[in-house]
Amino acid sequence: MGANSSDIPALVNATPRVQLGKIVECPHPCGLLPSIGCNPETAEYGCNGALPQGPGFNLTLHLSTLNRTFGRYIPEIDDDRLLDLDFESWGPLWDHAGAAYQNASVALVEEAHPSWPAAQVLAQATKDWEAAATELLITTVRFVKQIRPRLKVALYAYPLRAYWNGYNSSSGAKLRADNDRMMDLFCEADALFPSVYQFYSSAGNPSVEAANREYVFSNVQEAVRIASEVPTKCPAAKPPAAPLPVWVYTWLRYHAAGNPLVSDQDAKMFWEQSWAAGATGLVLWGSESTPAGAAEFGARWKTNFTALINSWKPATLDLPRD
Repeated sequence: MGANSSDIPALVNATPRVQLGKIVECPHPCGLLPSIGCNPETAEYGCNGALPQGPGFNLTLHLSTLNRTFGRYIPEIDDDRLLDLDFESWGPLWDHAGAAYQNASVALVEEAHPSWPAAQVLAQATKDWEAAATELLITTVRFVKQIRPRLKVALYAYPLRAYWNGYNSSSGAKLRADNDRMMDLFCEADALFPSVYQFYSSAGNPSVEAANREYVFSNVQEAVRIASEVPTKCPAAKPPAAPLPVWVYTWLRYHAAGNPLVSDQDAKMFWEQSWAAGATGLVLWGSESTPAGAAEFGARWKTNFTALINSWKPATLDLPRD
């Protein structure tokens, strides 16, 4: 459970199923990853190049900034909490890097090889991006474990989240293959943090309800698949003792314009479908930046949400689907 409201501890006391303080987010700035569009005049610790494979990126600066951030915000104590590394600007796979990073990667290869045909440039840019981005994320996870060895580290929103053209559509095979290509990164993690934030209200709309159920179930199911394969697919020199735990990130607001509160039906869907898909548990993320928002959230928690979660029993849920 994470939220900015000072009332959260009192609210959680009313819901014994919810535990506070089990997961800590990496404070900002969580190192200095390369970033297109970074403004050195406003960035707290400056900027660090645009591309992980680019000449402007300084790995030492990234790791020293990460170390400084931990020294400032996370005390060196016996700490076996889960740590959420939240890097959302780009991903390690070419298709999920974003157009700006793709274009900059292509330009970097074109500059070095002006006579190459476009197809060769694209192939090399893809290879360079994926190798450098993956290595940087792995190095970051390893460094965090080095400076805080008791923390259990995971990356937010991995494996890939899909709503439209998801895992049980014609795009499912490619999505699963893309996740398999990131197995080296999953091998470094101590857990998986798939995200299933709701985008669309299903209230009064059976077709949206079915789509939301499928979205939550299939994304968690894919994370459970990856977690179960880690013991056999990771290097034999460091075999995990068991499949990785899968902690599903949820938010009691819609990931949509205005961020309205999630309906009771869609809130229940989080834990119903996550349980059916085999998740270890849920993370209830939240951030209320205004007093009005915090009051709205608190009122909802005390009434609807508390009653829902206190009365929920897994035995009443649908069985896992094929």
